[in-house]
Amino acid sequence: MPAKPEGSPEEDEFAALRREVARSGKTTRSPLYRWMRTRRAAFAAFLAEESPTWAAVAAALASRGFTAADGGPINPETVRHVWWRVRRDAAAEARRKGRPLPGPAAPPPPPPLPAAAPEPRAAAPSFGLPLLDPEEPAADEPEFKPATLLGRARRRPTDGDAT
Repeated sequence: MPAKPEGSPEEDEFAALRREVARSGKTTRSPLYRWMRTRRAAFAAFLAEESPTWAAVAAALASRGFTAADGGPINPETVRHVWWRVRRDAAAEARRKGRPLPGPAAPPPPPPLPAAAPEPRAAAPSFGLPLLDPEEPAADEPEFKPATLLGRARRRPTDGDAT
């Protein structure tokens, strides 16, 4: 679909519709979500630099007029969840558009460790005993059997036993 030229009647009508819906406050996103989304990069930098508690962030946002959906004080856990949703949605949008998110780049992965040659194993002391090859089974392996308590025979479950 070709893009509408800026300033066209369709563009102006859409802008007016958008402003009207935003003013009504009846959108699926909260004012806090919209505020965080428009200031995502700056808010992320603030959190990275200052490392505030969510309680402090909620108190600062409440002093700026943000409230919970019922009009009460905003909960720190709600602020944290809204921020998580903003980050998730911005990342999904960037993936759809095929471009990375603006902001600090992830550090490059560490270089691989050089492949070291295995150290030769020192000969084990024999203490006068023959050395065994760990790959070869022992000639006289002990045979293990289930143990029973002295004086008690092993009880076998019958068809009616629950155990």
